[in-house]
Amino acid sequence: MKCGTDEHVALELDRIMVPGIYRYFEGGMYRMLFTASSVVNASRTKTREEVVIVYVSLETGDIWTRPESDWTTIVKWPDGQSRSRFILVV
Repeated sequence: MKCGTDEHVALELDRIMVPGIYRYFEGGMYRMLFTASSVVNASRTKTREEVVIVYVSLETGDIWTRPESDWTTIVKWPDGQSRSRFILVV
């Protein structure tokens, strides 16, 4: 993929994290509430901090967290297009 192409720009815009309503690639709508820091045990003696997304299902009201890196992972959507796992709708 050449840098500067429309597809490249669209993929980069999908990775911008702002609170709002997102569509999940397998279906479902979620409200991203905010980002938070989470301490993860990398081993018995080391910990690391990672950014997580805190979001709520609009269908069930369940609250979830997911690492930011998972949220923005590029996946193949049902229409065959490659996009972020979650895309901003509103």
